[in-house]
Amino acid sequence: MMPALFSGVSGLRNHQFRMNVIGNNLANVNTVGFKYSRVSFSDLVYQTIRDASAPQSVGGSNPVQMGLGSLVHSVDVVNTQGNLESTGRNTDLSIQGEGFFVLNDGAQNKYTRAGIMVMGLNGSLVNPADGLNFMGWNAVNGVVDNSGPLTTINIPVGDVLPAQQTTHLTFNGNLNATGNVAQGTIADSHGLLAAAGGGTLLTGMKNSAGGALGLNAGDVISISGSVGGTLIGGATLNVNAGTTLTDLANALQAALRSVPDGDLTETVSVQSDGSLRVTSDGSNNIANLQMTVAGNTLFNNALRFPSSIAGGGSTGDSDTLRRSAQSTDTLVNLYDSTGTALGLQVGDDVTLVSASAKGAILSDVALLADITGATTYADYRDALRAALFTAAPAVGEDVVIQPSGALEITGAAGASEAITGIVIGAGPNPGDDQRSAFSSSQSFAESQKALDATSFRTAPQIFDSLGNALNVDFRFTKTANNSWQWDATYGGTAVGSGVLNFGTDGQLTTPTGSVSIPLTNGAASPLAVGVDFTGTTQFAGTSSVVLKSQDGYASSTLNGFSIGQSGDVTGVFSNGKNVTLGQLAIASFRNPSGLLREGRNLYVESPNSGVASAGVAGINGRGLIVSGTLEMSNVDVAREFTDMIVTQRGFQANSRVITASDQLLEELVNLKR
Repeated sequence: MMPALFSGVSGLRNHQFRMNVIGNNLANVNTVGFKYSRVSFSDLVYQTIRDASAPQSVGGSNPVQMGLGSLVHSVDVVNTQGNLESTGRNTDLSIQGEGFFVLNDGAQNKYTRAGIMVMGLNGSLVNPADGLNFMGWNAVNGVVDNSGPLTTINIPVGDVLPAQQTTHLTFNGNLNATGNVAQGTIADSHGLLAAAGGGTLLTGMKNSAGGALGLNAGDVISISGSVGGTLIGGATLNVNAGTTLTDLANALQAALRSVPDGDLTETVSVQSDGSLRVTSDGSNNIANLQMTVAGNTLFNNALRFPSSIAGGGSTGDSDTLRRSAQSTDTLVNLYDSTGTALGLQVGDDVTLVSASAKGAILSDVALLADITGATTYADYRDALRAALFTAAPAVGEDVVIQPSGALEITGAAGASEAITGIVIGAGPNPGDDQRSAFSSSQSFAESQKALDATSFRTAPQIFDSLGNALNVDFRFTKTANNSWQWDATYGGTAVGSGVLNFGTDGQLTTPTGSVSIPLTNGAASPLAVGVDFTGTTQFAGTSSVVLKSQDGYASSTLNGFSIGQSGDVTGVFSNGKNVTLGQLAIASFRNPSGLLREGRNLYVESPNSGVASAGVAGINGRGLIVSGTLEMSNVDVAREFTDMIVTQRGFQANSRVITASDQLLEELVNLKR
């Protein structure tokens, strides 16, 4: 009977032990970071009544054994993830995944899942219950070396962060590809003409009405007619780029003298009005002179001679020929674009009746007074230039005589530099407009209106070596298609400039530049800053270039800190600057269930847990840190209550074994009565 009694006692003891573990689990149902335990039983030992026998002539027999009770096999810690509870306190931490926070009591490291943290009096991060320090790595100049030994994390609240001067600016955004390029006024008059001279090139010659003859190098001029009734045979002139009106006169003279029965003394000369004069000699008359180019009607009708020129020294002139006016031509001998004489006379006045130039209204400005027979087109040009650009002409401002004989007025770029409404008159008295051919030829048409360039401005704030804030003005101005000029100024002084060139894909091809700012406030001078425009594009749309980043800041004090997922401790300074102060370590174990519990949510290493491997959260299987939360206990009350009932029934069953064994022993004792 005794073995049954002792087996029941072991069962009672073991179930009582299990009930103690269940009670501990339930007691810690609200303990932060607590991991519940479970109890496993095993049978104890067996008394062998009879050994097993091998089969021989008959079958073998099994062993006969009697068990002697049970024992506690193991108490296992179940390290499943607990739910995370939001606390709203940024120094409450939990680990989502595997690992433990590392604490130190000054002698050894301890480990916990309960990330309840406060800042100690000396600025270290500690557990408020027992003052143990949270361990990790401190940053040096914002850089953490997590390969070094663990140390106490210090938060230097109130410490001053020295000012750092700006050394680099980065811009990004867009510049409007459809913006205007700055342009100035271009206004042209009608072309003026002068009488052709002997040196006038045939390829640039015009007829009496101002129409271009259209002669080109390679054309062949055929000469026909008769002298004394004998036809001119096969006379031609090959036109090249240097053929002049004198060459044409000589060719015609040679043709006239080529007739065998002629007098061989006819002459052809160029007249001052641009006509060709033929003079006969002897008794032979000259008839039906004509010069033609195949397919060129305008030239064929430009040099018409009298149908017959009598002999004996008679003369006959062709139609007049014209050329584009040049700077050396005199005004009184010029024609308008239709070949009509301008009508200017010696003693006339030329007046700028009205105009708007660079924002100023001009009225009755004398250009030329009492012109003479020697007053040239250049004189008129220079007078108009001086009237429109009273100061020294700016870049782009000028009045020039074009190859066509027209005057072209150009103004400086920008709407404020516009030149419009030009009216010029001439006559015997100042302000007269009696010379209508001249006045109409000098009506100026704008082929290009003045425009301001599209520009965009931004004024980023940077810092000098003393932490003084400086606002530098950056202006971007479109100077050409796919090209923008940038200019930086500080206090009205230019401190840098450059050109941003873009490809046809809108991407920048010249991304960098620099500014140099002279300072007189005691800071290091000059302040040299590199400028990076790499993120800038040029597409159709609103301009939006802004400062993306700059590396300077003013001095400031540390106001607080935050902890990120990887354990990085970031200081928040009064100037808004965030600086890395350190990093919390997370420890992992090969067998976390082998850790020894010390109470107060603490674990220490045991021979079967393995050595702690401290490192960065989120790396090598370590979990991530979640700020503002705590990990709840993973105790399941329903499971624990179920285990409690099963344990209670086991305890009751073992107590019945003891009671029954006691009754059997009592009956055995009563046998002697």
